[in-house]
Amino acid sequence: MDSAKFLAVIIGIFGAIIGVYFREALRKANERLKAAIYLESNLRYWLKVGLESEKFKDFLVVGFYYSEKKRKAIETGNLKEISRISEEFKNKLSSLRDDSEWLKEQIHETIQKEKPLKKEELNEVVKELDRRIHSLEEGDGLIRTSDLAYLDWFMLPDILEVKSEIINILVLLKLILTHLSVRETVDEELVLNQVLSCVDSGLKVSAHIVPLLSYAENIRKKRVWGNIFN
Repeated sequence: MDSAKFLAVIIGIFGAIIGVYFREALRKANERLKAAIYLESNLRYWLKVGLESEKFKDFLVVGFYYSEKKRKAIETGNLKEISRISEEFKNKLSSLRDDSEWLKEQIHETIQKEKPLKKEELNEVVKELDRRIHSLEEGDGLIRTSDLAYLDWFMLPDILEVKSEIINILVLLKLILTHLSVRETVDEELVLNQVLSCVDSGLKVSAHIVPLLSYAENIRKKRVWGNIFN
């Protein structure tokens, strides 16, 4: 084989390898884009649900504040500062529990004023909550497990925490509504603790939801070509 033919063979093999690599990179970029769009769409849905509550708007501000402080500390690699901010956030959650008299009064007033749901109404609400819980567990309500492989590994803990905390809120809501509707005598202390657990979960969700939205939106804006080399 002369040198020209040999060179042509080498170029052909090299071109085939590049072609295979490019097709695979294109496929992964497309899957990454689809995963990000799916995540963004579901995050916007849950954010809209949360913003129907005035109190969640306050949580969102607090959660985003701590999230930004932690992100900046991570970027500088300051482990001591990361630990301090995490501890500060935990203390904030504890302070909400300690200062719960306002919530106790609100729960008492609500129980006195509002009529419990009828059995048929309760069944419909529980059915809808179960549907949403199942949707989140299966992945349709936030992001499918198979799609997580196409996103950056360092975002996975935040995504999984948002998922688990939203599920926790829905389960607690189901327990609260069932308790209020079925029991003849309402245990206000039990309801208070369940509502406070919802508050804890709401704050944890609020700490991640805006950064995750920005992350997913950034991937979407790059389209397929911009995601090829990620």
